[in-house]
Amino acid sequence: MKIWSLNKQYGKYELLGFLNEKDSDVFQKEFVGITMENNWTPMEVTTYKKGKESDFPAGLLSPPVISEKAAEVLANLIEGQVEVLPLIIDHNRKYYVINVVNVLDCINPELSVSRTFHGRTMEYTKYEFIPEVIGGQDIFKIVFHDTKKILKSAVFVSDIFRQRVIDSGLEGFDFIEVWDSTNMGL
Repeated sequence: MKIWSLNKQYGKYELLGFLNEKDSDVFQKEFVGITMENNWTPMEVTTYKKGKESDFPAGLLSPPVISEKAAEVLANLIEGQVEVLPLIIDHNRKYYVINVVNVLDCINPELSVSRTFHGRTMEYTKYEFIPEVIGGQDIFKIVFHDTKKILKSAVFVSDIFRQRVIDSGLEGFDFIEVWDSTNMGL
């Protein structure tokens, strides 16, 4: 089993941005693993740099944003692990921001490597996941083992998620391997 960091491809793909700059505060502060569905008001985004249409557009939007096609293809993998929240965009494609609410305390602190500040974990430079906790989890965020604060910007996915994206021809996704169970503790 492998775990991948979910990232966006830049370069040839369109870039999205906020129509209203005040909305960027919501994207920076609110996507912390807590449900937002009941209080969500769709925000307006725009294409600020043209490029090839993407199923996972990049830009100023820090939480994952997916196309309608990606939402359909990934529906059964992400159900119950994320909220799919609609966005308003200035063209005919539909996009959704993904609020990952599946937050796991799944890091083995003895085998992971982290950077600390005043004794508190700030980031991990090497991940060692607890297999029993991440088994069957296709998309998730993690908490720092010492403070129990969410690592809000990083989203992790399973081999199954990655393979579904590849097999479906979804564009704009980039995956970086961060853990392989066959190399545990090495």
